[in-house]
Amino acid sequence: MLRIANLVSCIGRVEILKGVSLHVQEKEIVTLIGGNGAGKSTLLNTIAGLIPARAGRIEFMDREISRLSPPRIVRQGIALVPEGRQIFSSMSVADNLLLGSYSTYSRSMKPEIEARLESVMELFPILRRRSKQLAGALSGGEQQMLAIARALMSDPKLILLDEPSMGLAPRIVEEIFQTIEELRRRSMTVLLIEQNARMALDLADRGYVVETGQIVMEGDCEDLKRNREIERAYLGKAYQEIWE
Repeated sequence: MLRIANLVSCIGRVEILKGVSLHVQEKEIVTLIGGNGAGKSTLLNTIAGLIPARAGRIEFMDREISRLSPPRIVRQGIALVPEGRQIFSSMSVADNLLLGSYSTYSRSMKPEIEARLESVMELFPILRRRSKQLAGALSGGEQQMLAIARALMSDPKLILLDEPSMGLAPRIVEEIFQTIEELRRRSMTVLLIEQNARMALDLADRGYVVETGQIVMEGDCEDLKRNREIERAYLGKAYQEIWE
């Protein structure tokens, strides 16, 4: 579904991605693991067209997309849930959701968009109850649900999730990960960045380890969890005890 080859991306004059290559197959959940500043968010933002690719190739559904604008990439079927949610705080929950369908909107599609709205309300019942509230009045967890729901309103084939658990209480994190699992059941393809590497590897099918803008390791998540270098660097005490 998604193929990236030798991708180079810069912020200003600083080269962040240094020849990244990876792939995501249809209906997979693939996670990116790495420390702060490794280039993970830059990678998602480059796929979404928010940061231009300096070199390399991004293909989605066998089409080159690395030179397309962000709205055209959305119309191709890719939606980004950005780090920090970035909802429109002064607008209602319902209006935030409708904005998610903006790139694909037309009068003839109104019944389809209404059906999408009903689908995301079923996935996140709290948003139905909060639909008339200002988005800025939601809790952090509710805002994250809104950000995911807004992305789903564009009817994506691939969703890019950037740190969905950031700043959330453990109970809410569990709910967010249950939502991602539900997306899998709905045949959604997911490329996930997650600070909780252990939870990400437990959920995903495959993973890539990103360091200083390069892929340094890849594999099935079960194999990555057994790798002692990854265990020491990213998985913490709970996994260290396996080896003691």
